[in-house]
Amino acid sequence: MEERVHDVDVVLEASPLRDNAARAKAVSALKDGGIFVSVNVDFPFDEAMQTALANKKATGELSNNQPRREWLQEIAQLIDAGRVQVFISQVFSLVQVADAHRESQTWHVQGKLVLQIYPND
Repeated sequence: MEERVHDVDVVLEASPLRDNAARAKAVSALKDGGIFVSVNVDFPFDEAMQTALANKKATGELSNNQPRREWLQEIAQLIDAGRVQVFISQVFSLVQVADAHRESQTWHVQGKLVLQIYPND
């Protein structure tokens, strides 16, 4: 990721994994003075993560994930306007739902898994 993404203002970690090494790696995508926010409030930053943040002069915050309707509406508007891009890892047909579930359980998916209900005409 760090080779493709860099100099970003904010990294939001919402991963179900609890991995400070992965967090520290994501910090490298920040611009100097950026902000790293994690919704995993049950998993504090370790010393290596603190060092990574200090090296980037970045701020690290733990914040509860409490979505609000107005936030979701604003996000939807940004997506509709093409200002947010979502990386799709893999598309599964409805008959492949078990395969999609198994893939999601590997915890190695980068991007979104899409379950296509209706086939393209």
